[in-house]
Amino acid sequence: MRFSLIVLTILLGTASIAAAQDDPIAYRIDPRIDDAGLTALTIEIRFIGDADGETVLLLPTEWGGATDLWRRIEQLEVDGAQIVENTPDRRHLIHAAGQPLTVRYHISASEQEPALGYAKAEPIVRPNWFFFKGEAVFAYIEGRNTAPVRFDWGTVPATWRVASDLDHLATGRPATVRNIIESTAIGASDLVVVERGPSEARFRLAIRGDWPFQPETLADQIAEVLAYQRRFWGDGPAPFVVTMAPLMGGGYSINGTGRGDGFAILGTPTASLDDLAHLLAHETLHSWIPGELGGLPEQDENLGYWFSEGFTDFYAARSLLASGAWTFADYIDHYNLVLDRYANSPARTAPNTDFQGDLWSRPEYQKAPYDRGNLLALLIDARLRDDPSGLSLDAILLRQRAQASDGQPGSAPDRFVRTAVAAGFNVVPIIDEHIEAGVEILLPADTFGRCATIETVTQPSFHRGFDLDATIEADNIVQGVRVDGPAYVAGLRDGMKIVRREGELRNAIDLPVVYRVRDGDQERVLTWLPLGASQVTLQRITSSPDLTPVQAEACATWLSGRSSDPII
Repeated sequence: MRFSLIVLTILLGTASIAAAQDDPIAYRIDPRIDDAGLTALTIEIRFIGDADGETVLLLPTEWGGATDLWRRIEQLEVDGAQIVENTPDRRHLIHAAGQPLTVRYHISASEQEPALGYAKAEPIVRPNWFFFKGEAVFAYIEGRNTAPVRFDWGTVPATWRVASDLDHLATGRPATVRNIIESTAIGASDLVVVERGPSEARFRLAIRGDWPFQPETLADQIAEVLAYQRRFWGDGPAPFVVTMAPLMGGGYSINGTGRGDGFAILGTPTASLDDLAHLLAHETLHSWIPGELGGLPEQDENLGYWFSEGFTDFYAARSLLASGAWTFADYIDHYNLVLDRYANSPARTAPNTDFQGDLWSRPEYQKAPYDRGNLLALLIDARLRDDPSGLSLDAILLRQRAQASDGQPGSAPDRFVRTAVAAGFNVVPIIDEHIEAGVEILLPADTFGRCATIETVTQPSFHRGFDLDATIEADNIVQGVRVDGPAYVAGLRDGMKIVRREGELRNAIDLPVVYRVRDGDQERVLTWLPLGASQVTLQRITSSPDLTPVQAEACATWLSGRSSDPII
C-alpha cells in the first residue's frame, strides 16, 4: 500500500510538472489612463506554479546595450504565492504545488519624450502614447522559455489604437514565451494603422507622428519588399507588423529592431523614405537571417555579425532592387557609399576578434562588420556566377535554411561555411583571409559584369574634423578639433557643446556634415565637408556609359538574381 502511494505521488508530481509546462501562460497588458493621460502599463501574467512549490520569476535586466531594465517595474505583487527572496532581477515564489498564480506589476511612466540619443531598450510611456520591445517589459518564468502562451489587451480607451506583433497570437498561431519576449508594441491616441493583405496574413504599419511621406506610401513599399523576400525563402504570406514612432528635438537618427514577425523603428522625422528603405529591408530580413539559418553564436555574438548583419545588408539591397523600390542607379550609389565607408573605417583591416565586447560604445567600429560581411557576400556572389555546377550564394543559403533544424550544433555563420563546403565551394580560405584576419576586400573588375566598371581612386580621407570618441567621452563637449581642417574653418572649436547632428551622415567626403552646437549661450548650425588630412585609396563603381533605361532595367534584373545574364 505504501509503495502504491509513493508511485501515485510520483505520478501526480510528474503530471503536475507536465501541466505546468503545457498549460499556456497568459499575458495581458492594461494601459492605466486617468485625467492626466497614460500613467503606466499594467502587465498581468497568469500561470501554474512549479510542481515542487517553488517558482522563480525573472525580470527584465540587460538588452540592447542597456542594463538594470527592472528599474522601470513598480508595485510587483503575486496572488497565490509568497515572495520569500527579492533581488533586483529575480523573485523567488513559494506556493502550493501546482498552484495557479497571478503576477501583476506596472511599467512606470517616462520622464520625457524620446529624443536623439534615445537608448532603444528603454520602454516609452508618455501621456498620449507608449512604445516598447518585449525584452524591456515582460517578466518570465525560469525554465519555461518554450512554454506556450496566450496574449490579449486589457481595457483600451475607445479613442486609442494599439498594435503589436503579439496580436498574431489571437489568430491561433502557435507561440511561446520567446515570442512574448521578442515582441514590439505601440499604442497612442493619434496612432495610424495601415493594413495590406488578407486578414489571416495581413501586414500592418502602425505609425504616429508627422513624417515627410504618407504612411500608405511607406506601407506599400514595405509590403512589396516583404512579399519578394517571402518568395525568395519559399514562404507563404504571414502576419507582420511594423511599429514606428518619432524622436523629438530635431537632428538625424534612425534605429530599428527586428522581430521574427515584425520590427520596431524610432527615428527623427527628418528621415526620408529613401533614408528608410535599406533599414526597412534589412529589418524585415531578420525574420530569416540569422534565426532561420542557425542563429548567432551563444558567446561573443559580435564575431558572427559579418554574417548576421553583413549578409542581411547584402540581401536587403538585393530585395530593394528586385522589388522595384530601388533602380539600378540607386543600387550602384548604395555600394559606392558602402565602399567609401569601408575604405575610411579604422577597423577595415582589424581581425574579427577586435569586434568582441561592447561594439556599440565604439561608433567608428559599429558598421565595420556589416560592411565587411556585405562586401564578402558580393564577392562570393560574383565568384559563383559562372560556377559550372550552377551553384550560387542564393542556393547555399536556401540549402542552409532547409538543414537548420537537423539537430546538428553550429550557429548560422558556422553552418554557412559547412553548407558551402558540402555543396562544393570551399569558402574557408576566403573567410579566414577577409573575416578572421581582416585582409582588405577588393572587388574583382567583373563584379557587376557589363553593367558597371570598378576603378581605384585616391581621395582625401573622411574625417569629421574633431575627435568623435573623445567628444562622446566628454558628454558631447567637442574635443580634438583639427586646426588645419574644414571644421575649424567653419567655426567649430574645442569646448563647444554638440546639441545634435542635422541630416544624415553618410561617410562620403562630398556630402556636408551639419552640426548644431552651443557656444556659451548661443546655438549655431555649422556646416563643412568632412575632408581628412590624409589620402585614402578606395574602389569606385561607375555605370557603363550610354546605358539605356531598358538596359539598366536588365542589369537590375540580373543583379537581383532574377535572370542569369543581362542583355545589354
